[in-house]
Amino acid sequence: MASGTVKYFYPSGTGEYIDVGDAGDSETGLTNNPAVAKYMEFMSNPAVRIANMVVSGALAYHGYKRHKGSILWAIVWGVFVPNVIGLPIALAEGFGKPQKGK
Repeated sequence: MASGTVKYFYPSGTGEYIDVGDAGDSETGLTNNPAVAKYMEFMSNPAVRIANMVVSGALAYHGYKRHKGSILWAIVWGVFVPNVIGLPIALAEGFGKPQKGK
């Protein structure tokens, strides 16, 4: 590796570090930003991926039950609501409990 170049993680699931030089490569997803590289490394962990799928499924269930069987709201909650924001909101609303007054 040449002086001044840095190796950062490529999120392929292989755990390999690849030399991306000074600028990174937008076509392959390689990055030379250390914060992005650490985030990608964390998100490529199989346990984190499984946890995200479980939370997304739980949010879809909450959206379905909360809106009295609406498939549209199940999709909105399961796909479009970020897990880290959606789960606390769902718990605060009463997980899976129908809306009152509607």
